[in-house]
Parts: sequence; C-alpha cells; structure tokens
Amino acid sequence: MNSEIFIEPVNLLTLENETGSESVSTLPSPSRLIQVKPHAIHHYYVPPFSKHPNGCGQAAMATMLTYWGYMNYDPGNAENLYVNPSSAPDIWGGILGTSWERFKQVMEQYGITAYGQNEARLSVNSAAGKYETLCNWVNADFPVAVILGNGELNLGSGAHWAVVVRVSSYNVILANYGNGYYSVSLSDFMKAWMAYWLPGIHYAGVFAQPK
Repeated sequence: MNSEIFIEPVNLLTLENETGSESVSTLPSPSRLIQVKPHAIHHYYVPPFSKHPNGCGQAAMATMLTYWGYMNYDPGNAENLYVNPSSAPDIWGGILGTSWERFKQVMEQYGITAYGQNEARLSVNSAAGKYETLCNWVNADFPVAVILGNGELNLGSGAHWAVVVRVSSYNVILANYGNGYYSVSLSDFMKAWMAYWLPGIHYAGVFAQPK
C-alpha cells in the first residue's frame, strides 16, 4: 500500500477504557500465504446521483477488486458494477444502497474469500474487539470495506461505504470518502461505524482475502 499514508499500528488501550469491555475477536486473521499480490489503492467516485443513486457500495467494491488485481483500473468499473444485476444495490430494490451481504457475495463471485462483520459466528464481544479485528486486517495490508453513518462525520445524511486503508490509536484513513484519502479521528470513526440509527448493521464491514 502507499507508504505516504503509513502510520503506526493501533494501541487498543484507550479504546478498551472508553468501552469498558474486554477486547475479543473471533474473525480469522488474514493469511500472508496468498498468491495474489496487492496493487495500488484506487479511488472511485460515485456516479452522479441523478444517474446512479446510492452507488458508493459499488465504488468500494471496485477499490477492493482493483487493489487485489481482479480488475484493471478503469474509472468506469464502479458504474459497471452498479448496472450489473448481480452486483447492483439491493436494499429495498436498491433505493437504500448496498447491503454487506451483497458486497460479500460480489467478492466471492470474483473468487475472494470474504467475511461479513455481522455474521453471528464472527461476532466480537465489544466495540474494542471489533476495532481490533479491523486493525488486524488493515495492518496486514488487507483493506476493509465498512458502512459508516455520514451524520456522525458531519458529512450530510444517510450512510456511506468507504474503505479503511490505515489505522492508528488516534485516527483512521479512509479511501472513497471525498476527494482522495480522508482522515477521521478514532472517536468519530467508531461513532460513524456504530451508526446507531441503522437497524441491524452496526459495525458492519466486509473483510476480503484472495484465495
């Protein structure tokens, strides 16, 4: 990944003190024993709202797929995913965007092993545990796609798919959020990732690893 955005790995002590919960994760750690080598992080921009509303999930899919070399970079990749019925937004017929289940299915369609944060067997016991899982993957250079509440980041209403590319004990670096990389404080990120007003998808994310 791009060395210009490298920051030190996270120390979970502060987060654990804030949550008052033990940090526990049962999600498998990513394997280094893979044949696919990572490429650069490419930012994709959601097509104009009037043409393709709620396309942030497809932009994040394209970022993940080009990073792992399953797509060659092309600005039209996100739109192609949007208009393909098997990868298009699916919540309420696409009106409310893309579910983490659809995102996970698309990764698997390309031959990538994917885990959904909301799957019961992969649940963790605390907010600190969920963030520790995220850090384990991102610090191993495996970007993670997450659903964030825009309001918690003062970026308007609704929710947004972004890709976490770096983490630290004080901030999180996102791709596909604004023009290029977007840095947000750890506290604000956790509020946005929790997204208390989104039923059933708190701390939602997709962890993807090539086979």
